[in-house]
Amino acid sequence: MTVTYEAVPYIWDSVAWFGENNKLASGWEPKMDITLTLTQPSGNTRSESISVVGKDVPYPLKAEHVFRYLEMGTHKVTVRGVKTGGRRATDGRNNTGNDRVVLGEMSLEVTIGD
Repeated sequence: MTVTYEAVPYIWDSVAWFGENNKLASGWEPKMDITLTLTQPSGNTRSESISVVGKDVPYPLKAEHVFRYLEMGTHKVTVRGVKTGGRRATDGRNNTGNDRVVLGEMSLEVTIGD
């Protein structure tokens, strides 16, 4: 089973959210540290920690992992992560390059069977 998580950073500018549309200096690119956890029907868990960096405007962030040799039954995939870097601080006003956003935990259940 392939699990993919994709995010595109947005910034608040005056009255609306905008995708990053400017080339950022080296070191300011958005980064994402993400953990994909698979809980199998037996209760066994497998986790994969992945770090990705946005390369080009609009700096999409994509984490992907293939979980192999799965048991039959219902599996739960949980995604957790932190996005850092980028042009704006969390107050949306300061150009610090030190933005830090904790991504809300998300989960999905998938059933594998005949």
